[in-house]
Amino acid sequence: MAEEFLGSGIRLPPATFSWSSASAPTPSATLLTSGGGAATSFNPTAITGVASSIGGIFSAISAMQSASAQKDQLKFQSNMSSLNAQNAKYMGDLNAQNSTYMGDLNARIVMNVGDINARLAEMAAETEYTRGQREYGAFTLKKGMLKSTQRANLAANGIDLGEGSAAEVLTTTDIMGEIDGRNIISNAVRSAWGYKTQAVIARTNASAQALNYRANANSQSNNFTASGNQAFLNSSNAAAFSNIQSEAISPVVAGTTSLLGSATRAADTWYKYNRDAAISAKLGLT
Repeated sequence: MAEEFLGSGIRLPPATFSWSSASAPTPSATLLTSGGGAATSFNPTAITGVASSIGGIFSAISAMQSASAQKDQLKFQSNMSSLNAQNAKYMGDLNAQNSTYMGDLNARIVMNVGDINARLAEMAAETEYTRGQREYGAFTLKKGMLKSTQRANLAANGIDLGEGSAAEVLTTTDIMGEIDGRNIISNAVRSAWGYKTQAVIARTNASAQALNYRANANSQSNNFTASGNQAFLNSSNAAAFSNIQSEAISPVVAGTTSLLGSATRAADTWYKYNRDAAISAKLGLT
């Protein structure tokens, strides 16, 4: 006779089964109580829920370990980024200081060399002044001796030194001597002035080169400082981001989430098993 299916109003025909000797019966198991007696027999598919629960526990543990490892990895990345930030800042400042120091050192070397060259030129100018004075003195002495010889010769010949050609000769000697003497002084002054000019040029060039060295050094120093600060900022941001990611990870939450998911699957398995068992009982299949 047909039976109603679980009170749904649907009439199902009686289930009939044909078993052969070759057919294997559905395996069953007996659950033992704590006293050693046998409890109600059950179908092995009932252990699926238990297995799912056990698997869920292991899955939760694995999720917790994975989350913890990921959290540690992000924390390590954060620490390394912080270290890189500090190192970038230190190297930027160090390179900036070295650049400034080298620029100042080169500037002082150039200034010293320029000063030495200027002093040498000034010494050469003083030498020219001294040479001109000595040469002028020697010429004046020579001119005086020439004039004395002329006077002696003129007097020996009975010529009046104050009149006529004798006076003209002596006057010409004075004029030519003055011209030659002035030429000697002028030449010495021009030569000394050339050396003085070289001294000024040496100091001017040295000052310009020193200024250029310091300007380039300051520019490089600023670039090193800016580069170090930018690298520090980037690494600091990376460290902060990794730290935020690390703090956002909770191994407990990951394990709980996994366990809840496994519990949901286990509950679904138990529900399906109980539903199937109820249907089988209703249809007389048990």
